[in-house]
Amino acid sequence: PVDAPKRAAADAVDAPNADAQKSAAKAVPATPQASASAASEQVAASEVGEAYDRGIKNFQAGNYSEARRDFSTVVASGGPKAASAALYDARTVRSQSGCSAAVASYAKVRARFGMSGVGADAAYEEADCHRQLGNKAQWRSLLVSLSKNSQYRSRAVSELNDDGSVGNSGKGAVAAKRKA
Repeated sequence: PVDAPKRAAADAVDAPNADAQKSAAKAVPATPQASASAASEQVAASEVGEAYDRGIKNFQAGNYSEARRDFSTVVASGGPKAASAALYDARTVRSQSGCSAAVASYAKVRARFGMSGVGADAAYEEADCHRQLGNKAQWRSLLVSLSKNSQYRSRAVSELNDDGSVGNSGKGAVAAKRKA
């Protein structure tokens, strides 16, 4: 049997060479299939980026069906633009079919991406739809949630105060007292 200290010393000498070999193996695909797979991933990423850009252009041009198709492709990819594409898809639904159809799309974005970043943007836009639809309880609930988000805190609190829904201050509260 090989002496353990000698084995450890031999492993330590070979370790840098092993690391270099592993790095080289990663840098150069071992098989044609691996090379093709890496190339197809680059093409797929490029196609997803193109679909996102095309979706934005279609949205801006009012080509909503095409925009939804493009955004769906990006969302399905799960890549770095998936969250933004999901929000734009909800905006597309709103532009195409109105708030009553869009609230479910905004809710899906919030469910998938949470209440930070894109999810908070979706919550704010969903709250606006609920306000337009007269769904005050849902509107208020979303704004209360957004008041805990640093990005939307001041805007949400201001809207709640203006409506008289928070505390005893704000234009809405003063107007409500006058009416009483």
